[in-house]
Amino acid sequence: MVSKATLLLIEPQTDQSQSLTALLDEAYQVISAVDEQQAISLLKANADTVSVILMADLSCERSKRLFNYLKVKEADQRLPILVIGSQLEDEVCALRQGAWDFIAKPYQNQVLLLRIKNAVERSQLTAFRQLRYLAEYDSLTGIYNKIKFFEVTKQMIEADSEQLYAFVRFDIDRFQLINSFFGTDEGDRLLCYIANRIQVFASQLAACSYGRMESDIFCICLPYADLNKTNLVELIRNYLYEYNTDYDIVPSMGIYLIQDRSLSVESMYNRAALAAKQCKGSYVKCFAYYNESLSVALAREQEIINEMNTALENHQFIIYLQPKIDIQNGKPCGAEALTRWNHPKRGIMAPNDFIGIFEQNGFITKLDFYIWEQVCILLRKWLDNGYQPYPISVNISRVDLYNPKLVDMILELIRKYQIVPELLNLELTESAYTDNPIMLSETIERLQKHGFTIMMDDFGSGYSSLNILKDMDVDILKIDMRFLSKTKIAGRGENIIASVIRMSKWLNIPVIAEGVETMEQVAFLRSVGCDYVQGYYYEKPIPVEYYETKYLPQGHYQIHSFDSYRESKHIYDELFLNDPQIKKLFNSSNEAAVIYEFAEDKVELIRVNASYYNLLGYEDQALKAPDMLQLVAASDQEAMIELFRNAIHDKTSKAIDYTYLPAEGKRLCLHLVLRYVTEISGKYILMGRLSMAQQQA
Repeated sequence: MVSKATLLLIEPQTDQSQSLTALLDEAYQVISAVDEQQAISLLKANADTVSVILMADLSCERSKRLFNYLKVKEADQRLPILVIGSQLEDEVCALRQGAWDFIAKPYQNQVLLLRIKNAVERSQLTAFRQLRYLAEYDSLTGIYNKIKFFEVTKQMIEADSEQLYAFVRFDIDRFQLINSFFGTDEGDRLLCYIANRIQVFASQLAACSYGRMESDIFCICLPYADLNKTNLVELIRNYLYEYNTDYDIVPSMGIYLIQDRSLSVESMYNRAALAAKQCKGSYVKCFAYYNESLSVALAREQEIINEMNTALENHQFIIYLQPKIDIQNGKPCGAEALTRWNHPKRGIMAPNDFIGIFEQNGFITKLDFYIWEQVCILLRKWLDNGYQPYPISVNISRVDLYNPKLVDMILELIRKYQIVPELLNLELTESAYTDNPIMLSETIERLQKHGFTIMMDDFGSGYSSLNILKDMDVDILKIDMRFLSKTKIAGRGENIIASVIRMSKWLNIPVIAEGVETMEQVAFLRSVGCDYVQGYYYEKPIPVEYYETKYLPQGHYQIHSFDSYRESKHIYDELFLNDPQIKKLFNSSNEAAVIYEFAEDKVELIRVNASYYNLLGYEDQALKAPDMLQLVAASDQEAMIELFRNAIHDKTSKAIDYTYLPAEGKRLCLHLVLRYVTEISGKYILMGRLSMAQQQA
């Protein structure tokens, strides 16, 4: 027996009410209300069952209240509403409010029932179409979703077996940054813009399917001849360039030529996605074609994924340690824990073979925690055996930062194994800053408050280096010598590294140079003031047993006094603050004010005030000179060096008259009053006030 549809009848109580209910009872399950308020209550109680609403002899004002309620309730807007009335104004009011039909009195019973039946059927058809649309189309852009795109693509390919088709998959590099910096509304506008351009492009082709897979991923399938004819790759780049020139929008496109038609469309998509990975993050080449070697890589990747959990359970992941060396005395000062996979068949596997895969599938969070705990166990063992171990640094993946319990997990480890935070250093990559700078900054601050030393790994290899120095109070920078190894301009790489080290000195942040492989590199790094090195020249990553034999008995060595470093760093930062107190200290006097840096008997100007230029002129070369003493008369140079030494030793003010030799112009006799400020990593900061010496004034 087929169940009846439910009809809500709204009709004031009259003598005719019973007859109308009796008529409707034959075809419908009728629930009745005498006014709009009772009707709304019944709708709330029967939201999933009511199929049609019939209003009879309800005033225009009363019917408006019900219509307004239904407009607010989106799910109820699809309900067909029919109105019975006798006046022309009743019909106008009903249709204006959105009634599906109006039945004028007097009416034929059969006509009334047919009109209600037709309204219910139209409503069901509309609901079916809406459900079908949601199942086939992307709700944001209005183009095919992934399932429907796969379906129509398969039909298109099968319809023309002679045609060579190209499957194109593309997304936007660092699309999450657009959402982060400009808001999700802007991100949605970009996605709709891309979908619209694809629609216009496809409308000009005889055969083409397209759709949005998810997030910022789009796919297009078209004849290979049309791919070349339209120059689709360049067309997509131009579309994105035209959208907004305020920020660079770069696509990554993978192209699979469909030569094996036995593959599922999903497999074709996966091959195009593999190709797209080859150009991800490249600003030179934004597309790549699939080749069979990528399938081999995919099979290898899947094999690694299949084995990873078993490997973790069986402790196949092991720690290798690479020492960090104090470049000035050649002594060890710590080590970095690196992961190796001791595979039962393949032997020792390097991290490049599996870390990238684990970062993509999220397994890296389990592996990281496992390595952190193994390092804590190792440190505890050394302590229990009476050793004083050097600090060991562990890597924190950018995926780990999305774990809100990250800090608590690390704290729980050191509590569990009773290790002081100073023994467990934490390394984060610069790319983590790009992904989520706010989250990273907050995490670093919390960890530092608990005493952990934070190292920024791969500094200078990304796009956010200066922002990191400006916004984050990291403890140590790690720079990789190898990322500058292919420079085309002789000396440029060394100049950049020296500048980074110099800048870090000003900020009082020690530097560790990684990838140091030759004596020439060591000599260069020592000459530019690098603090620590790590690399094959001193030691490659080695098993724990070898590390224990060679390095552990030498005792504990503190890599840096970070409390004193932070204190002096803040003092130095204040010299550059643009606040009223610093302005008063530095600029209010008519005297020229200078901030000097003194090291190894060389004097360099760091900052001068406006009065300095009034005294010596804007063409003065002292700020550009690597050693200000070059502009001091030879007869006064030794006395000037002694002045700086005494000011540093006594930490008091000292004064001198000396002869200044500008690059152009006459000699000047100047009077310098020098005051010690602070020390930063073996370099001394002093403030001076300059004026004309009395004999010249």
